[in-house]
Amino acid sequence: MMKLLSALLPCAILLLCYTTRGAAHGRITSCCLKTSDTRVRMPLLQSYHLQKRAMCYGIDAVRFTTVKGTKICSDPSLPWTKKAVAFLQKRQKHQAWNSANSHDLHKLTPKHNSTSNLKHISHW
Repeated sequence: MMKLLSALLPCAILLLCYTTRGAAHGRITSCCLKTSDTRVRMPLLQSYHLQKRAMCYGIDAVRFTTVKGTKICSDPSLPWTKKAVAFLQKRQKHQAWNSANSHDLHKLTPKHNSTSNLKHISHW
């Protein structure tokens, strides 16, 4: 019985560490076991996640998620991967800028009817 417990303990600790690391990032993610040369059109990409060698199986990778939820593991040194990451970063900045500015536009919208302002001005 002691041998069984001593064999299971390292496995339990490893599982706990992996689960804790995933929970710290808000979710448990799977790691890329290998990279592929798969390329998709960039507008079909939704997001990406950088996988560091120390975190998962000794493999550096960029894990893309498409708009349909497909996961693609790419070599971070490939030119297509670098372009795809830059594309997603640019799109993310653009979306953040648009949402910030749309919030500001609500502040600029007049609260009174513009015709009432004209009536007020015409009395002069």
